[in-house]
Amino acid sequence: MYPALVNCTTIIFFSEWSHEALIDVAHHFLIKFNFGLENNHTNRTLANLCAMIHISSKNLAIRMKDELRRDVYITPTNYLEFVRNYHKY
Repeated sequence: MYPALVNCTTIIFFSEWSHEALIDVAHHFLIKFNFGLENNHTNRTLANLCAMIHISSKNLAIRMKDELRRDVYITPTNYLEFVRNYHKY
């Protein structure tokens, strides 16, 4: 479509979020969804699971780059979309 736009685009990398920040962000979004769970501990456990999945994905992306020489970008935006879409399934 517009090759110059794609070829001349720069990806801006932001600093990585800490494990605690990932948990807090997930907890913030998950607490809004009604899972039928009244226990705050369960929401924290789900938030911790989301953070672990994100970190594991980043580690696998690094491994993929090393082994297959293929870049995969795992960004905070991916994480936010993952958490927001969690309640749909």
